[in-house]
Amino acid sequence: MKKNLVLILFLSLFYLSRLSSQQLIDYEDIYLENNLAYKYNDEKLFSGIAQIKKKNGQISYELEYDKGVILSQKIYARKKDKGLLREIIYDPQKPYKELKQLRYFSDVEETKYFDDKGKRKLIEQRRNGLLFYSCEYLNGKKNGRQICFNDDGTKTIVEFSNGKKLTNDNKGYN
Repeated sequence: MKKNLVLILFLSLFYLSRLSSQQLIDYEDIYLENNLAYKYNDEKLFSGIAQIKKKNGQISYELEYDKGVILSQKIYARKKDKGLLREIIYDPQKPYKELKQLRYFSDVEETKYFDDKGKRKLIEQRRNGLLFYSCEYLNGKKNGRQICFNDDGTKTIVEFSNGKKLTNDNKGYN
């Protein structure tokens, strides 16, 4: 019990120190050169969050950088009550190469994963945290299993190879 408490305390302090060390600035205060972000005022590599806001002050985009390298981008809805629409996670070793993209709908979260060539390799959709759709890809084409969970709980599996459907198991599984 004590070990867990110490671990939780350590992780909390680490997370809070990371948050407090990040700068929050307007996107117009940085510039990009060779895919790295620099601050105009001191021409140093930027670490923190750069925001793009509308005239009314509402945030449209947030871009997170570490030592000039983009880590993530968040895109917000036009209406305040809609919140976050999309989040893109980038490879810190290869700036602007997407690793993962999350899209948020009213009750669905879709996650796309990308391979080293930038082509999708997996798409998953969740409703209220529960997986209801998953599809594997190779070189941008369906390849492997596509799994769907219907509203009644039955599972449908379809096998693909290089974009062509091989099997369709509509028996349903519980």
